[in-house]
Amino acid sequence: MKFIIIMALSYTIGALPIEWILEKKRGWTEISAQAHLSVRTGMVWGGFEMVKGGVAALIGLILAGWLGACTAAVFVVIGHTYSVFTGFRGERGLAVAAGAVLILSPLLILCGLVIYFLSLITTQYRSLATYITIGSVMVLALFFPMHFYALFVVATIGLFLLLRYRSWWERFRKGAEPPVRWSGPFK
Repeated sequence: MKFIIIMALSYTIGALPIEWILEKKRGWTEISAQAHLSVRTGMVWGGFEMVKGGVAALIGLILAGWLGACTAAVFVVIGHTYSVFTGFRGERGLAVAAGAVLILSPLLILCGLVIYFLSLITTQYRSLATYITIGSVMVLALFFPMHFYALFVVATIGLFLLLRYRSWWERFRKGAEPPVRWSGPFK
């Protein structure tokens, strides 16, 4: 019964459309208006998404230990990417997954954040930085001390995210993705 509660609660937390609420407040009507955001606002937005993932995994950890946290991590990402509130359309789930994995392995996510920002600064392409980060975190997970369930979840969520970001990769590969322009720190 605990796991059913964890699954339902995690899915609901993930499905809460923070971006939809923010877009309505700004007057935007489309889901995924991240193209309209500055780097600073995007980082704040990503922080909110990480909190969603972290809260769900923490609730799972408190209710049922590591297996509960791992279950919550999977379902919060599913809820975020296939939200019932937005007609089963949602975001790709990277920040929510990072927040959930933060509870499972904080050092791994710290390394992932460093890899993401370094690769974004050096390549200037979000899609390439995203792929580099996901792949690096999946490989680094093999070397970090963590429970087997957590290792399995990192691999599963990583593969899921690679599939979700496939269109970004195609856009980058075709040269259709504009580089990130830095006009100053976090502008």
